[in-house]
Amino acid sequence: MSHELVHVATDAAISPVEPWLLEGFADYVALRDVDLPDSATLGRAIALARRDGPPSQLPGAAEFSTRAKDLQAVYEQSWLACRIVAERLGEQGLVSVYDAASGGELIDVVLIGERLSSQALTRIWRTRMKTLTG
Repeated sequence: MSHELVHVATDAAISPVEPWLLEGFADYVALRDVDLPDSATLGRAIALARRDGPPSQLPGAAEFSTRAKDLQAVYEQSWLACRIVAERLGEQGLVSVYDAASGGELIDVVLIGERLSSQALTRIWRTRMKTLTG
């Protein structure tokens, strides 16, 4: 329920935000104070990465299709990407990235403005997924 309330509070229905950021941010806020191991919160993403290897790019619209296979894993992957942004830029940095992207700024431009490129984020994210599959 918290995930959906974040969408309501941020006008997600009319937001131009990249799907991974839109859904990952909502999960980040919803799970912020949940104290569970990654094996629980990222279990489906870890299983998918073990099966198919880490994805080459952050999830896009096709991966969030209601017909998409492994949809829950895609949500978890997106949450991990937002967690990494928060680790690198702080929670306020994640909020700033989300706000700027929600305002129509391109995510690549927003991240570079925060001293984190999309390529670097993707590389860190893929490395983290590889580490989690251990």
